[in-house]
Amino acid sequence: MHSDDVGIGSNTGESAELDDEVRRRRSLVALAAA
Repeated sequence: MHSDDVGIGSNTGESAELDDEVRRRRSLVALAAA
């Protein structure tokens, strides 16, 4: 995994969409790690 999803919303105008995608990826990663 890249670390560029950390704080990604602070430097883009599409932060809401990116936040959603980051949340989805994080929950998938959490499920995969469980």
